[in-house]
Amino acid sequence: MHVVVETKGDCVNARVPMPLLKWGLGLASLLPSPLLEVLKSKGLDVDLLGELGTEDLQQALGELEINYKGSEGTAIRVFTE
Repeated sequence: MHVVVETKGDCVNARVPMPLLKWGLGLASLLPSPLLEVLKSKGLDVDLLGELGTEDLQQALGELEINYKGSEGTAIRVFTE
């Protein structure tokens, strides 16, 4: 997974290895139950993602792409390759 943040004159391009992402999903058990329920109601079952193997997780996130442009020129892009 890649996270790219661009601001006026600065750019951060971070690559997050899938095993680290999988580990982070394991921390979902620490999230408050109401938050997990809201995420689940929006179609994001964090518990289910945490149970996937690394290859299955990569496939599940294979088409993920999030793009954000702020009014001050900040751009954030999250995607997988």
